[in-house]
Amino acid sequence: MDLLVSFATHPREVFNTDRIIRELWPRSHVSDSAVQSAISELRKALYDDPRQPRIIETIPKRGYRLIAKTNAQPSMIAVLPFVLDDEFGDADVIRLGLLDLLIGALGRRRGIRVTARDTALRLAGATASGHTAPQLGADWLLTGRLSGSGQLVTVSVELSKADREEVVWRDRRTLPIDCLTGQAKVLVDDIVALLESPGPGNDPPLHEPHPDAVVAYLRGRFHWYHLDPDHIEQGRHYFSEALHIDPNYAAAHAGMSDALAARAFWFMAHPHEVADRVLCAALEAERCDPQSPEAHMLLGAIAIYFQRDWKEAESRLNLAIELNPSLSHARLQYALFLAMQRRPMVQDEIDLAIRCDPLNPALMYLSALWNSFDGKDQKAESDIDMTLELAPGHPPATQLRADLAWRRQGGDALDRERACWSSVRNVLEALESADDPRVMRTAAEALTGNARSHYVAPLQIARLWALGGQYDRALQTLEAAVADDNLMQLDLLQLTPPFDPLRSDARFCSLVASLGMPP
Repeated sequence: MDLLVSFATHPREVFNTDRIIRELWPRSHVSDSAVQSAISELRKALYDDPRQPRIIETIPKRGYRLIAKTNAQPSMIAVLPFVLDDEFGDADVIRLGLLDLLIGALGRRRGIRVTARDTALRLAGATASGHTAPQLGADWLLTGRLSGSGQLVTVSVELSKADREEVVWRDRRTLPIDCLTGQAKVLVDDIVALLESPGPGNDPPLHEPHPDAVVAYLRGRFHWYHLDPDHIEQGRHYFSEALHIDPNYAAAHAGMSDALAARAFWFMAHPHEVADRVLCAALEAERCDPQSPEAHMLLGAIAIYFQRDWKEAESRLNLAIELNPSLSHARLQYALFLAMQRRPMVQDEIDLAIRCDPLNPALMYLSALWNSFDGKDQKAESDIDMTLELAPGHPPATQLRADLAWRRQGGDALDRERACWSSVRNVLEALESADDPRVMRTAAEALTGNARSHYVAPLQIARLWALGGQYDRALQTLEAAVADDNLMQLDLLQLTPPFDPLRSDARFCSLVASLGMPP
């Protein structure tokens, strides 16, 4: 029965053996055979044939999932950013920080799903009416207002039932700014009590952070979410300040790991420059809070992009999702993991991630990336349209649109390509030579020249060589990058169209296999 309840609480999610053992026997040591026995007994009780399942499906090499329809859906809460009634010191940082705290705390409670941050922010202009929540499939809408004076902030909160546009609970209290963390936990406890959530949440963090460290951390996240070089550096500064105040603050260690990793992933630094510090910060976050879903998500991503340890990555990402099923970035990473490993159920995982965070441009881009790889270019174009509507100028989506134009040999391909390089002057100048058949090779040479003066991701150079038909040069660039451990963007290597002509080449297959991925 415990196993059935776990399946029903997370319908269509795949449970691997480790997850089932943690849920059913958290304090006992059991073998995999206990899981197989429980699955067998459950199937017998439900008259379910494993060869033609109606209820419990076996996913080869992954685990099991409930495929029968269920009414045991967890409550879904749409959380909107609080409205500012007046401007005061750090008002926007506090407003968005409180949003983060509430979403994080609610997401870790069993029996509750919550909108993710990106979706919440894109609903910031929505009115506090029942018209917003149903669009997200939400049962409840949590809204609030903030006003401040000196070091005090007044928090007003309303919880509404979506289908009846009825306010079922409201609260108003004035408190010092440095008590926001504790206030978020009180609000979550009150909300969970109202919703009569089935069972307690996960264990709370072992350490209560210093209030000043929380404020510094929220400032760091405020900058980190912009994901541009200047803001990432500002975020790193504030995470460092938070850790100086409180060295045992898990969220600040996770933020530091995030900020450092972003430098390598978004073409700002060689992976060698940050790898050790990224890992140390994530491990410190886990040490401070072993139940931190963000820490396990980061360690899963590190296992993929820095360590190439795919088994560890899968274990960490599954644990992050188990600890917080609403953590959309953990689901995004897991979907990428499945895609890069050519596993089944990729689209299902992407759909689950989008259900958690339907207005997140990163997830719409992931859907576009997978559909382009899967040969569904029309659907990919539609996903790119949605991505660019949510985040105009989104660089990966802009580049993928150019990739698709080159693949179909469209007359707009060169124009699409120029849009990718508007900030790299000499590459853009090379691309202006529209009548030159060597235009892409010239662009590749220009970008290679840039790498002599500052960091340039080799994958970007290899992409231009491949688009120019210089497959040997593209392979040489990729092989050199692997030898130098300088290839972070494994998802782009494995999934994007420019490398399609190389996928049957023995050298490319050998290179991909050396990274732990199937060709």
